[in-house]
Amino acid sequence: MGRAASKTMIGAFVLGAVALAVIAVVIFGSGKFFTSKQLFELNFEGSVQGLDIGSPVIFRGVKIGSVTDITLEFQPKELSFRIPVTIEIEPDKARRLGPPPGKTGELLKPLIDRGLRGQLQTTSYVTGQLAVALDFFPDKPAKLLGGAHARYPEIPTVPSMFAQLTKTVQELPIEELFAKLDSTIGAINELVNSDETQASVRSLNQTLKHASAVMKSIESRIGPLAASLQTTSDGINAVAGKVSDSLSGDKGVPVQFQQTLETARKTLVQAEEALAAVHAMAEENSNMGFELGNALNEMSRSMRSLRVMSDYLERHPEALLMGKKGQ
Repeated sequence: MGRAASKTMIGAFVLGAVALAVIAVVIFGSGKFFTSKQLFELNFEGSVQGLDIGSPVIFRGVKIGSVTDITLEFQPKELSFRIPVTIEIEPDKARRLGPPPGKTGELLKPLIDRGLRGQLQTTSYVTGQLAVALDFFPDKPAKLLGGAHARYPEIPTVPSMFAQLTKTVQELPIEELFAKLDSTIGAINELVNSDETQASVRSLNQTLKHASAVMKSIESRIGPLAASLQTTSDGINAVAGKVSDSLSGDKGVPVQFQQTLETARKTLVQAEEALAAVHAMAEENSNMGFELGNALNEMSRSMRSLRVMSDYLERHPEALLMGKKGQ
C-alpha cells in the first residue's frame, strides 16, 4: 500500500510541475509580465454601448492599450450618473526621444494642457463596436468629471461625433420648425391659387399673344416698305439720268421730266405714309419697338430729305449739273 501511495504522489507532483511549466511559458513567453503599463481613468456622461473590456485604446490610429474596467457611478448631489472607464496604456508602444519621465503620469498634465482628450469612436458600423481614441482637441476645455474620486490619473473626455449630433438635433425646436414650414407651404399655396396670380398669368399670356401678333404685322409691313423705298431710289436715279440728258441738249424743262418728278414725289408721299403707319404701331408697343422706332425715324428723315430735293429739282432742274445757287 505504501509503495502505491508513493507512486500516486509522484505522479501528481509531476503533473503539477508540468502545468506550472506550461503556465510559466505562456506568461513569460508573451512578454507581458515584464511590460511596463500605466492605468488611466476616463469618465463619460453618455452611453458607452459597444465598449467592452478589452476594447482597444488608439492614438491617431495606433493601438497603444486596451480597456480594463467599466463601471457605473451614481452622484447623489447632482442626481446624475457617470461611467468611469479604466484604460491600460503600454508606454513601450511609443518610442520616446529624450530622457524618460521620473514618475508615472508626470507627462500627463502638459499633454492635457495641450489638449489631450479621450473620445469614443466607432470601429465597426456593422457590429457597433467602440474604441477609446486619444487625440488633441486644444479648443475643447479640460473637464475632469472624476475629480477627487478618480482612482487613477484622469484624462478629460469630449463627446463623440454621434453624441454631438444627437445633442444638436435634440436642441432644435422641431415643432416650431415644422409649424413654420407648414405655414410657409400654406402661404405659397394660397399665393399660387389666388385670383390675382391667376389673373396675372392670363394677362401675361394675352400680352405674349398680342406681342407675337404685332411682330408678325410689323414683319408683313417691312417687306412692302423696303420694296417701296427701293422703287423710290430707282425712280430718283432715273430722274437724275433724264435731267442730265435733257439739260445736255437745251436749258428748258421738258414735260417728261416734270412728269417723272411728279411720279417720284407721289412715291415719296406713299413711302412717308407707310413709315408713319409702322411708326405709330411701334409706339403702341414701345417695349418691343424701341429699336424699330429709331430705324423708322431715320428712314422718315431720309424720305423728307428726298422729298425736299425732289421739290427743289422740280423748280431748278439745272442744279443737277450746275449745283445749287450760292454754292
